[in-house]
Amino acid sequence: MFLLVPDWDPYRVDEDGTVLGKRGKPMTPQPNHNGYLVVYLRGPERNRLARVHHLVLETFVGPRPPGLEGVHWDDDKAHNNIINLYWGTKLENAADMRRTGCTPSLARRIVHSGMSTRPTTFIG
Repeated sequence: MFLLVPDWDPYRVDEDGTVLGKRGKPMTPQPNHNGYLVVYLRGPERNRLARVHHLVLETFVGPRPPGLEGVHWDDDKAHNNIINLYWGTKLENAADMRRTGCTPSLARRIVHSGMSTRPTTFIG
């Protein structure tokens, strides 16, 4: 189900991280320098280079609470489904990385290579 991205009408996002552009067509996210998938939103008075997982969280969970960051449960920066995301602290994000054995540099290499660490079936 696609919902409007808060404060960015007419952009829409689905629970799986698909972002629809102004004309209602899927946008093609690109990995940024840290490996997070991003899209460029254009507005009449402002523009935004937005991380896809932040758009999903902002749309389906709510605004980012102060001091928290968007965290991928499985540390796969290309897996932007809402079931894999939450607003968490830096400490929680670091704990997830230890749990999955994923380091920041490994996560960037996985995203840029096109490989995915996403499990076939998510058990959460």
